[in-house]
Amino acid sequence: RGERCRAAGLAATKPALDYIDVLADYNLDNIRNARLLIHVFDQREGAEDDLRVQTLFQPLVHAWCALAVPLTPAERLEAAILTPHLPLHNAPAAAGRRGVAALKMHYLAFVAIFARPVGTRSRRYEAMLADAITAAASPHALLALVDKFLVDRAAHLELVQPPAAPAPARHTSLPVAAIDAKIAAKACHYARAGERGQAWQALSPAIVADTSLPAVRRAFAQLTPQSTAPLPPDLLADIPDTPPLLLDRAKFDKAIATAPRLRAPGTLYDTYETYTTLARFGARDGLYSLASAACAGHLHPEIVDVLTCLRAVALYKDDECTAIRPLGIGEVLRRIIGRCFAAQERGRWARFFTEPLPEDAALNEAKIKSTAAVSAVARAAYEAAATAASPDAAALGTQLTRALEEQFKATVTPRYPVNYAFSRCGAAGLRAPGSGCH
Repeated sequence: RGERCRAAGLAATKPALDYIDVLADYNLDNIRNARLLIHVFDQREGAEDDLRVQTLFQPLVHAWCALAVPLTPAERLEAAILTPHLPLHNAPAAAGRRGVAALKMHYLAFVAIFARPVGTRSRRYEAMLADAITAAASPHALLALVDKFLVDRAAHLELVQPPAAPAPARHTSLPVAAIDAKIAAKACHYARAGERGQAWQALSPAIVADTSLPAVRRAFAQLTPQSTAPLPPDLLADIPDTPPLLLDRAKFDKAIATAPRLRAPGTLYDTYETYTTLARFGARDGLYSLASAACAGHLHPEIVDVLTCLRAVALYKDDECTAIRPLGIGEVLRRIIGRCFAAQERGRWARFFTEPLPEDAALNEAKIKSTAAVSAVARAAYEAAATAASPDAAALGTQLTRALEEQFKATVTPRYPVNYAFSRCGAAGLRAPGSGCH
């Protein structure tokens, strides 16, 4: 009976229809601009709770299963117009419209099931289950659910008018004991989750600046780098005959297994816990497919636009709350891809920043051989003069000493080599992958 109930529950929230045509053109800015809170499940819950969570995640898992299936020949032909150099076989779904629609389905279902407006009570499991069943019914039902949610949120904000923003200060009307208790409770929460660094930071929390204040907005704009002219195409072009980066599955699995917890989300509200949960319930292949497509440069341009957005946050730097520190928090999915990429490319990055340029290494090698030859000639001359008791032996000995010193200098590796980062176009070249990661 338990197995039948389990199967019935999972079937009720597992979509069975094609979501591509309806969801591919949805504008995710509609949910980006909403102030929402997300229910986060503990990954260490029991088997019964694990089944409940799996039931709620079925619409999201369905989206990632669609991303795990390679493009058909017709889909690949269409995708090759916007994403060149696609492989002839097993082209990733993230390069085509199916991948765009699947990723949007993930975000839409996530918000429809787990989100709630700021200032409202936490949602009960029964309500989330009802929304998961609705989200699985059809793409039109999912869109209607999200639209109703956004309308209800707007109505809630109209009823609950926010109070006027007070002057920023570190002192509040709460008693010191109450403030200390809240800080201690937050630090204990992080510590119990295994995030000791976050727990330590919670003991000295930063003050978030109110970005509705004109002064804060002006300061944030002045401190935030603005967009510059695009890099020249010849600098961004792939080196001829260079194969695309193939993401190691073991690196990906480790990045998912060791993903941090209790981190701030990006503009679309999902967290690291969202993806570790998805990986447990059948979305691992789809996640790997998208991460591999990102590392190989095969993502659809619209997916690139989705993943490269930043959530702006301003923190006060001083006790007087006058200077701010601007932050940009990226999408969690992009950060996971960055973790995979960094784990695999760590050795190449170390070489980029620590080893000398090939031309400098060649010149240094030639200098070592040249000084070694000079030292050999000087040694032979000195030994011959010393054997013959020639009066030139002293001068030849001095020459040998200098030759040996030059040979030693040539063999010493410079402590700060002029490496790849300082080569011609090195700064621009370093900016290109940096811009892609951020």
